[in-house]
Amino acid sequence: MATYQGIHGRPIRAVSSDLSGAAAEGEVWYNTASNVLKVMYPFTGWATADALVTASRGGGTCGTATLALYAGGTTGPAGISGADKTEEYDGTSWATAPATLTQRRTEGCMFGIQTSAVIYGGRINDGNPGPTYTTIATEEYDGTSWSAGGNYPLIVTTSGGAGVLTAGLGATGYTTPGDPGTDTPVSAEYNGTSWTAGNPVLTARRDVNVGPQGTQTAALLIDGRVATTHQSVTEEYDGTSWATAGSTTATQRCAMVFGTQTSALSGFGTQGGPVPSVVCNTYDGTSWSVAPSGGTARYFIGGAGTSSTTGLAMGGAILSPAPGRVALVEEFSSGGVEVKTISTS
Repeated sequence: MATYQGIHGRPIRAVSSDLSGAAAEGEVWYNTASNVLKVMYPFTGWATADALVTASRGGGTCGTATLALYAGGTTGPAGISGADKTEEYDGTSWATAPATLTQRRTEGCMFGIQTSAVIYGGRINDGNPGPTYTTIATEEYDGTSWSAGGNYPLIVTTSGGAGVLTAGLGATGYTTPGDPGTDTPVSAEYNGTSWTAGNPVLTARRDVNVGPQGTQTAALLIDGRVATTHQSVTEEYDGTSWATAGSTTATQRCAMVFGTQTSALSGFGTQGGPVPSVVCNTYDGTSWSVAPSGGTARYFIGGAGTSSTTGLAMGGAILSPAPGRVALVEEFSSGGVEVKTISTS
């Protein structure tokens, strides 16, 4: 005897663990372990991922969406106080690594991969509120420990970087204490041992968007601010010189970025004053376009990822509640699938 179920479809399955993979797209099932009904559906946008171990802002970040690195940052009392911690992400969860930076630093710049990274510049102190000192020191990470590298050509904070340990790039940043202070046009290349001065950037600036953004010979420099003026200017580096590229859709600073010179995503940060943003943009090597907005507005945030289709936004600062540091991590995926619990809300 024919049944409605037989004519119109199979019953909802009861399983003890969630379905996975693209083949399960569109499936609905009942999870007997959690006693909830679930569905898998196409998804492009931001979703909450496992949080950092320690709430932090202004840390150095690099790596991929499944093998990310976070080091330093501000984790202590109010004020600019440096941290020496290192955290690693395995695609599922964050863990504190045994290795610590040789100097506590915040607002430094990092590039590379999880097992081979460089951090340079930033503000140094003992982790307590009070006087802070900028540094020329560079440190290298081998996946186990940090060690001293070649000194950067000048004192700099909140600058931009790209590349890997043996072929890296540093560019622009804030070099004179005080506000509005002075921004430097200096860029330099790193060979794993020492820095060599390169051609200057076209627009000297600070608070540029932080995260891996290309290679030593194909890099991006995005947004930031010139003294007190926020920027939407993008520059491209070809290994020799800088050239003006497309502008982002909003002026942003202290935002995050991940990807390459032809496939990047930038966002969050602040568009003016201390008010954080969730605005995001993607870059295709020619122009910027609006991307799905992030979930929680924050600035002094870091990024990790190898293209505009998948990456992480890590930590950062919010306005309220004080002291404003968060451990929140959001993951961006494009053209993927997501499992969601079916509810009445």
